[in-house]
Amino acid sequence: DRLSHHVPYERVLRVAGFCSSPLLDWSRKQIRAMGHLTYKQLYDNRILSMSYIYKHYIDKKTGEEFFVDAGQTSELKRRHKRQMKFWRDADLEGRILKEDILLLSMHGADLQDDSKLVPIIERMFHFDNLSDVINFAHDVQDMIAKIPNGFNNPLLTMNAVATTTSG
Repeated sequence: DRLSHHVPYERVLRVAGFCSSPLLDWSRKQIRAMGHLTYKQLYDNRILSMSYIYKHYIDKKTGEEFFVDAGQTSELKRRHKRQMKFWRDADLEGRILKEDILLLSMHGADLQDDSKLVPIIERMFHFDNLSDVINFAHDVQDMIAKIPNGFNNPLLTMNAVATTTSG
């Protein structure tokens, strides 16, 4: 089975089972809708991170990000400004660069396009030849197509991370 490249999902379940929050409750509902074994495959093969990898490392378009609708886009931009202020104020040692605080609109639909998915897989995994990359890409697309809402499933785009580009 080509779909088996990541840290075991069972470790996440053990940790997540001890706490609760609205986000965890919502996430569990999404997972139940697709089934735990399907979610395990998505998680173990890092498919849930692929939209983020595309937007952060591959899609080099500049300009305005657009989310679901104008209202959500406006709200997220307002929150992003508040977060930038928070981190700027909290950064007493001057280590955080304003341009490192990003707001990215990640879309699971990007994973339908081989010209987007193949570079994601090449960045995330090591394959010996392009045909293996393309076969894995098609396996990923087939799996996503079978989950509730397919490429528009919110688990493919729900991602909040704090990271640095300095290594």
